[in-house]
Formats: sequence, structure tokens, C-alpha cells
Amino acid sequence: MRLEDPLFTSEIRARAALEKARWPDGPVCPHCNAAERIARIDGQSHRDGLLYCNQCKRQFTVTVGTVFQGSKIALTKWLLAIHLLATRAQLSVSELQRLLGVTYKTAWLMARRLRKGTGEAYLDDAVLAEASRAVAAAAPREDRGKRQAEQPAVH
Repeated sequence: MRLEDPLFTSEIRARAALEKARWPDGPVCPHCNAAERIARIDGQSHRDGLLYCNQCKRQFTVTVGTVFQGSKIALTKWLLAIHLLATRAQLSVSELQRLLGVTYKTAWLMARRLRKGTGEAYLDDAVLAEASRAVAAAAPREDRGKRQAEQPAVH
């Protein structure tokens, strides 16, 4: 796959590819597992990919019950992150941030969700916490006492 692939650039194609991968025989309600009586809700007042189950009377999208659920990050960026993490060994969060054009915090969240979702725990939370403490300790700090020493004492 190339990075210019429409799967990574078109939100509609990304959603269609995810639906095809998740539901090869048609949509299934994640709430009641019904495969019949599922209606697609279209229109300007509804978000893209919204489905309605006439059996349990609940709405859902293809992202419900996945690592994408509740995320405001575009599906195209999620699919690109999956592709990058699957094809590049030892991809750092900083590199993922640069390639996706997102903040470090977003790239970290995406990598964490994807690794937890696939069961690949390269680094557990204790290791991540220890690494962040080590980085914080090694970072140069501003000498706050120096500024106070320069000012004359007020009597």
C-alpha cells in the first residue's frame, strides 16, 4: 500500500473499507447482535456512517466496540497509523506524530490504543511512567533561584 492510497486520504473510502472488513456479510448491531432490520441513516443532520437497529432501537457506527470508538481523530489517520505500526518495526511515537501530522499526545494515545487493542504490549504503563520520569529528570531546568538572587531585597 502507498501512503497516497484513497484509503488513507478519503474518509468515505476509509469507512467503507472498515465496514467491509468488520462486516463482510453486512452490518451487525453491536448492541444486540442482530443482522436483520438494520437501516442506514443518511442526511445532513446525521453523521456519516450512522446505522439504526430496528430490533433494539439503537444507533451505531462501524467504530462502536473498537479502538476507534469515541475518538474524534479521522478514520484515515487511524488506518494510516495501523499501516505504519504494522509495517515499520519499532516505530516511535515521535515518528508517528510527524508522519500523521498530529500532536505528540494524539500519536501516543493512538499507539497505545492500537497496541492494547491488538494485545501487543511493547511497553507497559510502569515502563512508560519510568521512562517519562527519566526524561523529565534529564531535561535541563531553569534555575529559579537565580532570578530571585538578582533582585535587591526590599526592606
